[in-house]
Amino acid sequence: MSRPIHLMKTKILSQATAVWWSQLSRFGMRSNMMFYASEFRRGSRNVLSWSKMAWWNNRHLGCAIRNCGSFYYIACMYGPGGNNVNQHVYRIGAVCSGCPRGQCDRLALCRW
Repeated sequence: MSRPIHLMKTKILSQATAVWWSQLSRFGMRSNMMFYASEFRRGSRNVLSWSKMAWWNNRHLGCAIRNCGSFYYIACMYGPGGNNVNQHVYRIGAVCSGCPRGQCDRLALCRW
């Protein structure tokens, strides 16, 4: 059975982002969500992919997927960025508390 390529790529991208997001539960982050320089020195037990994805002001995402035979290579760019030393990944607070008035969507995310 064949599947449309765009559905396969969507599934692969979903799996990759789930692995990156799982860094938080596997390796942990300070409860205040402050990103310190020591994050870069944690070796393979780091949360750098998670924090880059979760950074508070990211509004843009672009990903490339390449089939390399027995595996896929996936790279994503986030904008404006993240992993800035001595800044918060995001501020802890009530859902949508940082959104401009009336800009909280049904998924409890700020509309930008």
